[in-house]
Amino acid sequence: MSTNINIGRSGWAGIALEPTPGVPTSPTDYLQFTANTLGGMVKNVDISNATQNRIKVFNSVQTEKWGAGDLEFYADPKYMGYFLVSALGSVATVALGSGAFQHTVNVDNSNTAPQTMTIINDRLGALDQEAYYSATVDTLSLTLTDGVATCKSTLMSLFPQTTASGTATTASGTVYAFPSSRFAFGTSVANADVNAFANNIKTHEFQLDIKNNSKM
Repeated sequence: MSTNINIGRSGWAGIALEPTPGVPTSPTDYLQFTANTLGGMVKNVDISNATQNRIKVFNSVQTEKWGAGDLEFYADPKYMGYFLVSALGSVATVALGSGAFQHTVNVDNSNTAPQTMTIINDRLGALDQEAYYSATVDTLSLTLTDGVATCKSTLMSLFPQTTASGTATTASGTVYAFPSSRFAFGTSVANADVNAFANNIKTHEFQLDIKNNSKM
């Protein structure tokens, strides 16, 4: 099966968290990705019963259909949050004023369904536009080296459907590199936050990998 890889200059991907898994949600942001391999996957089972012919495989039937692929992008705090929440499952948001917000993302230890997303994948035009509902993060990697910080997310979803939803908008973002990164330590999250600038460790190389072992 062939896979299309889109670069960030061609097409777009609209993203939104789903309040209810699998229920379509209109895009709330448009991801400025650097690579995109989202596509539909189909598993076929051969039909090889006797057909009075020497050809063994006469036909096949579809047994499983799903969506899958990778999205790669710079570690912009606006877009990265969608994937962190989907990967970990729980977020608490506090308004700080002047349009600024603090988001605390934690692992959801309950037995509820994972936080899912709707992704609208435009592949160079309205005639080739697909919706991926119930998209779940299988893996998420945050990588920081001597360049720009990057994220890569491997996703699984329901089989893509054709759609005309979404109108892409391009907004300036924030790109992080290693001078932007600090580690802070404390006896609690609040304590570490208070001492973040007094007791921090500058980071030169860092990688965080989250694995959810998602299954369709």
